[in-house]
Amino acid sequence: MGVRSVDIPGIYFDSPVRRSNAVRIDTRTVAGFVGVTEKGPVNAPQVIRDFREYQTIFGGFSSPGALAHAVYGYFSAGGAECVVVRVASREESGGVAPACLMVPDQRGKTSFVMEAFSPGVWGNYITVRLWYGVDRAARVSQITPEGGVCHADQEIGLSPGMWVRLRCGGESCLREVKKVVEGRCTVRYPVPESFRPPGGGVGIEVLRLNLSISNGKKTEDYLDVSLSPEDPRYLERLVNDNSGLVRVSNVRKHSFPCEVPTTTLSGGRDGVAGLQPGDFIGWYRGLENHGGIGSFQAFPQVKVLCAPDATLLVRSGGGEGDAGKTKGLDHLFAVQKALVDQAESFPDRFALLDAPPLEPGMELARYVKKFDSAFAAMYYPRVRMLDPEDQGSVALLGVPVSGHVAGIYARTDREKGVFHAPANQFLPGVIALDSPLEKGEIHFLYSLGLNTLSPVPGRGIKIWGARTLSSDTEWRYINVRRTFSRILTALKEGTHWAVFEPNTSSLRKRLTRHVVAFLIDLWRKGYLAGAVAEEAFFVRCDEELNPPENRDAGIVTVQVGVCIARPAEFIVVTLCAEREHVKVTLDEN
Repeated sequence: MGVRSVDIPGIYFDSPVRRSNAVRIDTRTVAGFVGVTEKGPVNAPQVIRDFREYQTIFGGFSSPGALAHAVYGYFSAGGAECVVVRVASREESGGVAPACLMVPDQRGKTSFVMEAFSPGVWGNYITVRLWYGVDRAARVSQITPEGGVCHADQEIGLSPGMWVRLRCGGESCLREVKKVVEGRCTVRYPVPESFRPPGGGVGIEVLRLNLSISNGKKTEDYLDVSLSPEDPRYLERLVNDNSGLVRVSNVRKHSFPCEVPTTTLSGGRDGVAGLQPGDFIGWYRGLENHGGIGSFQAFPQVKVLCAPDATLLVRSGGGEGDAGKTKGLDHLFAVQKALVDQAESFPDRFALLDAPPLEPGMELARYVKKFDSAFAAMYYPRVRMLDPEDQGSVALLGVPVSGHVAGIYARTDREKGVFHAPANQFLPGVIALDSPLEKGEIHFLYSLGLNTLSPVPGRGIKIWGARTLSSDTEWRYINVRRTFSRILTALKEGTHWAVFEPNTSSLRKRLTRHVVAFLIDLWRKGYLAGAVAEEAFFVRCDEELNPPENRDAGIVTVQVGVCIARPAEFIVVTLCAEREHVKVTLDEN
C-alpha cells in the first residue's frame, strides 16, 4: 500500500492491491552430464557456462572417455549452461588417485607432501623444482659448544623459525633458529666440531625456499617461502591458496626440505579401468553428500540428463566373447535405467540415452525394448566429429551423440519453445556416422522408438526422429511429454500464492483467471493445438469440483485440460496424373 498524502486530520481507508505471481513457462534447459574427465574433483558437481570453464576445471580431450567431446558438442549446438559430475572407480587397488611427491628433508625423512590438485593421470606430468635462495649473510664471530652462534659483523635480523646455513671452508650445514637473545643466536641442533675453528672463518646465511611448479605451458613460481606457520609466506598456506596445480600437506615441524632438481609427480590414476555401474549411479544422502547421477537431485535447474561415457562399460564388461558383452550391456542398462528413474521422479526432467555400440539388428532391438518410459529418448548411432585439437580440421573422432543432442534441445527450447520437436536439425561439427544405416534399417529402428541420425550430402548430420521410449501412444513424442511437464511445473510454481488464502469463490475465480491467461498465451505462441482457444484447453474450478467438505478441509481443485501440438512426423504426398481418362495416384510417406 502506498503512502497517501493527506491535508486535514481524520481517518483514511485504503485497500491493499492484491498481487500474485503470473504463471510463466520456463524455457531454460540445463543439461546434466556424468562421465570421465582428465582432471577435476570426483563426485563434486560443477556448474559450467562455457567450454573454457570446463577445460579449466576438468581438463581437455586427453581423457579416455568422451565427456569432454560431449560437453564441447553441447555448447557448439547451442547449450548455455550445464552441470558436470566427474566419476571414477573408488577401488583401493587401481582406483582413482592423485599424483604426488614426497619431498625429503635433511635427515632423510619426509618434509612435506605435494599432491596434484585433483586425481588423475594428468598429475603425472606436473614437474616440481625446489632450490634455496640466500636472503642475507654475515660472518660469525664465535660458536659455543652448546650450539649458540654469535655474529658481530652486522645485524641480519634473525628470528625463531628461520633456517640458516653455516659455511666453514668447503663444508656447510643447515640449522633452524631456535631463539635469539641480544644478538646471540641459538640453533636447534649442535653444530659439528669442524665448524668451530679457533680462528673463526664461519659464515652464516639466511635461507629462503623457492619453488617452481609446471604443467605444460602453465608455470607457477613461489619465491622466498617459509616453513613457519607464523610467517605470511608460509609454504602450505601460500601454495594451497593460490595454486591451480598442486596442494601441499603434512608439513613436518622443524623439518627443512632438501633441494629438489626438476622432478615429476607420480602415482596419478584416472580410475577408469575398474569403473562399475555404481560409480555412475552414485547416491544422494543430502545437499552435501551425493555422487554420480544422484548428484543431480541437488540441482533443480537440470532438465536433461546425459551419461555419454556409460558406453565404456560395454567394452569393459569383464570377460571375452558373448558373455563379456552381455555383462557389459547389463552394466550399461543399469546406468541408463538410473537416468530414466531420476527423470521419472522429477517430472520436468528428460533422459537422453546413447544406444549401445551394436549392429542395427535384433540384439539392439532387444536392448531398446528393455525401456518403456515417456521420460527418455535414445539415439543411434554414434557419430564422427571433427577433432577440436586438430589444427588441420581433418581428423575425425567417434563419440556418443547425446551431448550434441542435448545442445539442440537447449537451443530449440530457447529460440522456438519446448513444444517444437528437437529434430530435423543439423549437429554442428558432426561429419559422418560411425555406422551408416540403410533405409530399411532406419524404418526398423524407428518402429522401436529409437531416434536415428540422417546424413545429408554436403551439409552434415541431422536428427531424424522425435520419439520417446514409451509404448503409450499418448506420450509417443518428445515435445508432447516435455511440454506437458513444463506446463505442469509452471502451474505448480505459479499458483503458490494461493496457499493459505481464504478458500472462497473469489479465490477460485482468481485462480481460473490466472490459469486461463497463462494457457491463452501458450496457445497464441503455438504450444497448444486448436483453431480457437476453446479447442486448445479448458479450465474448470466450479462448485462441483469444490464441494463444501473439500472447502472445509482447505482443498481447492482446479481441473486443467490441454491439447499439445504434435509434430508432423509423416507427410503424405499424393501425385495425380490423368491420361486418356486413366487416373494414376502415387502416395509416398
